[in-house]
Amino acid sequence: MNSYDSTSGEPAGKREAAADSPAPSDPTALGDAELAWLALAPDESVRWRGCPRIQTIYPWLAVTLLGTLTLLAAVVSELVPWQGLLLVALLAVPTAWQYARLSRTVFVITTRRVAIRQGVLGRSVRTVSLEHIQNTTVTQGVAGRFVGHGTVSIDTAGGAPLAFWNVDDPSSVRRTLDRYRSRCRDRRLQNEAASRSDRSEPVPGTLAQWQAVREEVRAVRRALDEREAFR
Repeated sequence: MNSYDSTSGEPAGKREAAADSPAPSDPTALGDAELAWLALAPDESVRWRGCPRIQTIYPWLAVTLLGTLTLLAAVVSELVPWQGLLLVALLAVPTAWQYARLSRTVFVITTRRVAIRQGVLGRSVRTVSLEHIQNTTVTQGVAGRFVGHGTVSIDTAGGAPLAFWNVDDPSSVRRTLDRYRSRCRDRRLQNEAASRSDRSEPVPGTLAQWQAVREEVRAVRRALDEREAFR
């Protein structure tokens, strides 16, 4: 998953267009039609979406394969009756559950909020406004730094933290999140300034009247200066 940062040397217009265009989605991410659960506002758009890496289930898969091979060896050696092969299905349950959990998890960044959808038997959706995000951090283990995945932790105001766990290029995801978080804050400050300006009382008088007052003040000052000069 790539960030929206444009490469150096491009014209300013192209850099701005690149910054405003959505980042490429992860191949395992859901399509646009399956993002209906997000219920986007008319002026809201998705800027990034992704999900945990499929490699997350590899440890579970390794345990399943190792258990299956061990069970087969026991059956061949007649240490376990052939009915013991039925346990293979039981060994596969944890891996199947983890895969279902991964495939049902979606992380989204829009121009207004972040969202996480997850759940196997049911569906849980949590969204947080970008204005309520206080801090973001990236955590990568040794393996994560080697293969390029990690977790983006999101601290929120007055709520439990969120985490985009085991996503590709977490630093890029964090930059995307921080950029739109900054834009959202700037937009809020501009709206507050405009609101204060609308509430302020207009200056009395017209421009011509104030210009006439200025000329009168200048004339009085010249008269005072001339008076001082004759003393």
